[in-house]
Amino acid sequence: MADIRIRLAPALALASLAFGCAGTSAPSAESIGSKAAEDSTQQPASIRGGALIRLADEARLRGDYVTAKKRFERVLGFDPHAAPALVGMGRIALAEGDLDSAAAAFERAAAAAPDLDDPWLALAEVKARRGDREGARRDLDRALEIDGGRPATHAQYLALTGRARLKTARDLAAALETAEVHPYDPRARLAAGRFLASAGRGDEAIEHLRSALWLADLDPRAASTAWELLQQIDPVWSERRIVTVAMLGDEVVRGEPGWKFALRNNLLYAASQLAPILDTWFVPVRIGAVKLARARPDLPSLHAAFRDQVPSTSASAITASFTGLPIPNKRVGGKLGMAEFLGRTLSVRLPPGERHSRTLIHELLHIYGAIHVASGLESVMNPTGSSLRLDPLNYEIVQVMSSRAFRRGGFEANIVGSVDVEAAIGVYTTALRVNLRFRKLGALEAMEQSGGSRLLEYRGIVKARELDPHLADVSRLVASLWIANDRRIQGLKMLEIAGALYGRRTKDGIATRRAAEKLRVALEREYGLRPD
Repeated sequence: MADIRIRLAPALALASLAFGCAGTSAPSAESIGSKAAEDSTQQPASIRGGALIRLADEARLRGDYVTAKKRFERVLGFDPHAAPALVGMGRIALAEGDLDSAAAAFERAAAAAPDLDDPWLALAEVKARRGDREGARRDLDRALEIDGGRPATHAQYLALTGRARLKTARDLAAALETAEVHPYDPRARLAAGRFLASAGRGDEAIEHLRSALWLADLDPRAASTAWELLQQIDPVWSERRIVTVAMLGDEVVRGEPGWKFALRNNLLYAASQLAPILDTWFVPVRIGAVKLARARPDLPSLHAAFRDQVPSTSASAITASFTGLPIPNKRVGGKLGMAEFLGRTLSVRLPPGERHSRTLIHELLHIYGAIHVASGLESVMNPTGSSLRLDPLNYEIVQVMSSRAFRRGGFEANIVGSVDVEAAIGVYTTALRVNLRFRKLGALEAMEQSGGSRLLEYRGIVKARELDPHLADVSRLVASLWIANDRRIQGLKMLEIAGALYGRRTKDGIATRRAAEKLRVALEREYGLRPD
């Protein structure tokens, strides 16, 4: 398989914007798009109501119609005219193919709340399915009269009639002019994108809507609506997943003019490069500050200091921390980046003025399970290289792991149940064999070429056996996947390998060996064998 190049988007539209960014404090990420963070679902913007209605609709979106019906019925027991609950019941009926029940529920909702656009939008869908195009158009007109800014309504109108429904051409011109005058206003970008989409100018709309996502930390609600519209107007975006990122800068980063612009641009660059591979878009939902004045300059210490300052209640899927501190001398280490393997946090050294960080791409791929490759291989996963190509083995890995979740807990909690376990076992077992074979061959080569010098031989072997720091994590992950797949003997063998790779005296090594011993004893008891 040929190398897969991480492709640049045809144009990074925002890179040419003026330097600096308006706004100071960043809003929370309470409503940033569907497919975000924990379970990749979003409450539609049309649903208004209390917590029970939201829970009911979340169950409906998951396909758990039994739970959803019970919750909606409970709401209707308190208030038979609760329009959001009626709409929810109607959408379940629509999903089950019961058009008559769906229409009845939507009509009741429209009568109960004539100023709510949801029932009319849903009625239009029922009538369109029945072939009543004129009736569907009338209902869409009514929905647009109630809320003319709803992207879903415009998209449905365009799909039904083949033409846009704008009040006047001046509306579009005014929206474009406002977006040009206020390029850092997410709402202005959203309005321009919405009008362009309604006018059938999808490519232009996408650029403005992407800009609204790029500015998501300034207005999460506008970004959420932009994401909804992007999914409706472009088949590529309809399949794409959104992953939210909180970005933190240390004192040195914040000392640079336009530092928030720089962080956003680096994330945009990474998102554009990785989208063709992960089918994911990374969105900045918070840009904040951390203090590292007292931390040691080596990156492991800085990464630990960053993590200590990340709130445990952070709603973002990933936290990316940036330091502007220069690389210290080799004695204390000179890493450019660190990331939790299949975790949720990463740290990157960001030189002044850098807008296109290869290191950020490298560490984001670690978040998706990619591992280091040999220093001579052309790949973005070669930490000492400069290539943006992705080697075939890591391409296979991130393809399998691209559906990983971002819940609290270790990588087991975010992998098992979210990815194809058999495929994950296969790609990681191959990765382990390839890497360990490279290390073994490197050690033999070092011995042969030492020229009789024991010191050179020792140094060569140490270098050849310098394991990727994530290989032990890979072994432990494979062990967890084997065990979850009820193949505990294979899992035990892999746990033992992981313990050896972590090292006998390390915290992870001790914990992994204890887990292996516990599993070994359990297997011996189960099969009637005695421990050695």
